[in-house]
Amino acid sequence: MQRVERAKEQEVVELRGKLEAAQGDVRGQLKTKDDKISEILEELASISALYSEAKEQVEQAKNDERELEELREMKSDIERKDKQQAAIIEHQAKRLEELEKLYRDEQVARKRAFNTMEDMKGKIRVFCRVRPILPFEFEKGQTFALNLPDELTVTHPWKDEKKHREYGFDQVFPPGCSQDQVFEDTRHLVQSAVDGYNVCIFAYGQTGSGKTFTIYGNEREPGLTPRGVSELFKIINRDSGKYTFSVTCFMLELYQDSLMDLLLPPQPKGRGGQVADLPKLDIKKDPKGLVTVAGATIVETLY
Repeated sequence: MQRVERAKEQEVVELRGKLEAAQGDVRGQLKTKDDKISEILEELASISALYSEAKEQVEQAKNDERELEELREMKSDIERKDKQQAAIIEHQAKRLEELEKLYRDEQVARKRAFNTMEDMKGKIRVFCRVRPILPFEFEKGQTFALNLPDELTVTHPWKDEKKHREYGFDQVFPPGCSQDQVFEDTRHLVQSAVDGYNVCIFAYGQTGSGKTFTIYGNEREPGLTPRGVSELFKIINRDSGKYTFSVTCFMLELYQDSLMDLLLPPQPKGRGGQVADLPKLDIKKDPKGLVTVAGATIVETLY
């Protein structure tokens, strides 16, 4: 009996040893499996992240493709509109060219008609302006010696007032007329000058008859010259978008049969306080037959 019990005990010990060994193997296998599962889970998480990123990239690619298609459509639409605009611009350019030609033709016709009308009035027109009685003349009881029957005629007594002499003019300006009224009858000559025609206005009369006042006037009542210059530059500003203008000017005075250059700068004095000889002014005709003054100081500007 004792042998049997010892044998059983020995067998139990052996079986326990085998069981513990088997349990150790199982634990090792479980740890290996757990480690493998962890690796697989990590790989799965990485693959899942890559999948999400790839999915986003696919969505972005789809959006980019849609935007690209929209851009292609916009480009096609712009190209189509550009062709339409180009056709419209070409048509408008041709139309503008036609209108410019018509305008130039109309300008030429207008100039011819305008200056023909001016010529019909007479290439040389003589106006008469009667100045008013001055205060000191009025105090002396002086009265007008002239009569103005109409706007074209002047008469005055002759031979002890038994007869009257009559003179006809293109226009007679009575004493009460203003500087502006006088200029209105010469304004159109400025346009003729711009159109390329020669124009000359001069005043003739005895001392005290009002020549200087009519031609130059004063600051409050400018005369023909400042008004004419102002009108000239109004026309230039009006047409500066269509033409380029060159304005030249010289100013002379005829005094005791000698020409004087009024734009000549002051001349330096030599020894003995004598002013150097002034440049000689010579009246000539240029190749076009226009009268010029050689040696005159000329001021020029472009517009």
